[in-house]
Amino acid sequence: MKKEELILILESQLDDKKIELTSKIQELENEYNIQTYINDLLLISRKDIHLLAEYISKLQDPELFIFKALVSNFIRSEDDFNNILVESKNLFIMKKYNFDILGVPQYLKSKLVIENLVKRLNQYNLVRDFKYININYIEELKEYLKRVEDVLKYFDNGKLISQIKDIKEIEYIIEKSNLDEDTKTAIVYAILDINNNFYKEEGEENATETI
Repeated sequence: MKKEELILILESQLDDKKIELTSKIQELENEYNIQTYINDLLLISRKDIHLLAEYISKLQDPELFIFKALVSNFIRSEDDFNNILVESKNLFIMKKYNFDILGVPQYLKSKLVIENLVKRLNQYNLVRDFKYININYIEELKEYLKRVEDVLKYFDNGKLISQIKDIKEIEYIIEKSNLDEDTKTAIVYAILDINNNFYKEEGEENATETI
């Protein structure tokens, strides 16, 4: 197989790996962020239900969109969702003016709506399909993605376009690919051979300059 064909195979593998890693990182980050958001909301509610009402009452896009996307998993009705927004604002204002101490019936009604929201959120949190995600694992994937992208910069359409300084890094990325061992070996030798030409050409240029 020609060297150019071998490099094209490597480029294709790395392009696929780049897409795979990008998708995986996005998936894990989304899941991690959702669980973190749920935990934060539940923590606020445990501290003080009025703090949660205040938070909800002040939501604006894009935070409001994120909140609605979460709540829509267990509250489907648009009217019910809007009612949560209204009663959150009511509860926040009534607490501010001590309506809880005064025993105003509307206060209890608004509080019940927010308490039911917390209850539904707790239930959803217990039944949702969630697997623990280590943030360090996400960072490791990001680092590996960067290494793949950096290696890809050396190649263009089957050609080595710049001299490789750290050949061990290329070998590492190739070794982690899904290619069979014979193809991996052939690609490494092809790259080494082509890369040596850069050194030879550089040496010739330096020699010319000294004449």
